[in-house]
Amino acid sequence: MPRTTDSKKAKKATPNSKTKKTATKTKKTATKTKKKAPVSKTKKKAVVKKAEDEYVPPEFKKLAKREMMDLAKRVVGEASVLVSEYLYKKKDISEFEISKKLKIEVNDARSILYKLFNYNLVTYIRRKDRVKGWYISYWTLNPKGFVELKAKRLKQRLKNMKDRLIREEKNPNGFFLCKNACMRVDFDAATEYGYRCPECGELLNPQDNSKTIQNLKERIKELEMLQA
Repeated sequence: MPRTTDSKKAKKATPNSKTKKTATKTKKTATKTKKKAPVSKTKKKAVVKKAEDEYVPPEFKKLAKREMMDLAKRVVGEASVLVSEYLYKKKDISEFEISKKLKIEVNDARSILYKLFNYNLVTYIRRKDRVKGWYISYWTLNPKGFVELKAKRLKQRLKNMKDRLIREEKNPNGFFLCKNACMRVDFDAATEYGYRCPECGELLNPQDNSKTIQNLKERIKELEMLQA
């Protein structure tokens, strides 16, 4: 009799087949609910288009966009910034598209692009239009050229400062300045002006250039660290 009682208890503790089927069905429904909704064809095309438009070579990581635009502005002019910004992280963009998007004449766009090209800040390829029969240039920003230009300008600044430091050290107290700091001249120029400032007429006094020398040395050290 005791054995029969234990057997009944075991049967009660074990879930029946219907309960198992219900649990399995609930689990499958939950799994289906978790699945992500399929991505629409329009969204897929947008993702692909974005990937094609964004051209990100490793050189972009070496120079911030702001620095690139500043370099373009310094060597080519203000107008080049708009063109450079439009080409940023894009590849093979026609001069006609640039003209249309920026609302400038095609000849003006070409002029800016060729000036940028002279500094190696852009590259281009030419393709023949199958319909119209003429050749069209397609432009890409050249980040490597920006990196090289920055290094070149840094090198020139460093050279100029070192040359100035040599002049300052060779002429301690050899420079003259008026109280209004209109201009700073060397001994020969001060003599020529009769020790009077040609701008305001005030007396030109000898300047202690020890602070100038110290400042130049500090700036040179900073630039050398940037160059390293």
